[in-house]
Amino acid sequence: MINKIKKYTILSILLGLFSGVVTTIYLQLVNVAENYRINHIQIIIFLPIVGVIFLYLYDKYKIHNDREAKLPISNKISLNRLIVTVIGTILSHLCGASIGRENTTARVTEDVSEIIANITKCDNNIRNELYIVSMAVGLAGTFGVPIAAIILIFEITKKPKKSTIYMSIIACFLTYIIGIFFKVKYPRFNSNNLGSINLKDNILLSILVAFISIISVQILQKSIVYWRNLASKFKVNSLVWIIVSGLLILGLVFITHQTEYLGISYNMQIASLLGSVSFSAFFLKYIFTVICLGSRYQGGIITPAIDISLAMGASLAMMIHQTNLTNFLCAIMLVAFFTALSNAPLTSVVFGINFFGFNYTIYFSIVAFLVYMLNVNKTIFVPKKIK
Repeated sequence: MINKIKKYTILSILLGLFSGVVTTIYLQLVNVAENYRINHIQIIIFLPIVGVIFLYLYDKYKIHNDREAKLPISNKISLNRLIVTVIGTILSHLCGASIGRENTTARVTEDVSEIIANITKCDNNIRNELYIVSMAVGLAGTFGVPIAAIILIFEITKKPKKSTIYMSIIACFLTYIIGIFFKVKYPRFNSNNLGSINLKDNILLSILVAFISIISVQILQKSIVYWRNLASKFKVNSLVWIIVSGLLILGLVFITHQTEYLGISYNMQIASLLGSVSFSAFFLKYIFTVICLGSRYQGGIITPAIDISLAMGASLAMMIHQTNLTNFLCAIMLVAFFTALSNAPLTSVVFGINFFGFNYTIYFSIVAFLVYMLNVNKTIFVPKKIK
């Protein structure tokens, strides 16, 4: 028993330590890339070139969404995949692809767990546990939400092993502490005190937001799949399709004269919370995201969904002429979107608290559990598994 605890402790420390260091470097470089693009917007002309080069490499190293593996992957392949994924995502952000960061972080932590499992000669059962933990570590490392990440394990595995929980607690918090130490910029927003605002009206708004988010996330996910399938429908090679998509993004920037929908839309997030975002912002960000993710730029859907949800919350406040509720509607819309993507209501509530504090907790709970009950989507959090 003591030997098992010792082994799980060592594995979790190794996973948390190395994942924390690698993801911290990766996230800091993404921020550098985002800032460079904002100040040197002409760099976006290289978006199609970056897309085609790294799509070729993604296919070469089998970096795709298949979550089942017949055999463990060698350290050489895992390291190559890790390097290609990280560099590809950073350069895609540099050139303005409307993608997230979390999928790449999950890939990084997964490959780190693979390397650790190979070195320590773990059996397949422990490997599968490490894959689950690495997924939680990826979420904790990207958004600075270790508690939400640990809760996620309970919600996606239903009955996790005690050893899995034990390792996740150590690894998630260690990754988070490393990020804090090296000053990773985690998304954190202010929330307003609702004071004497009508409770009944806010509950009704929460119900409305739940329905809007379910429909919106379904449309977003299906649109991404539709855009990806268009290449097959027109018998266009995937490498050609990503070039076409990159050129289309450049064309949209030229037509709209807007660059805030490229990459991670930090300025749009701030404008949404202040109520100064344009009414069409969520739709334009949606278009940019569908084209980029649908043509297989790697990065993830959660971060763009956060951008879209905040802008949609601000637009809803404008539509109902309740601009004093902009911050509130942005917050519950974000939680509703995350629930629709994750199918994990408790995780979503804690996720929202991490972002906005405790002021809206009751409404986070309402939208999260309502979305969960009505949602027909499967969770995007599917840990890798060795058969």
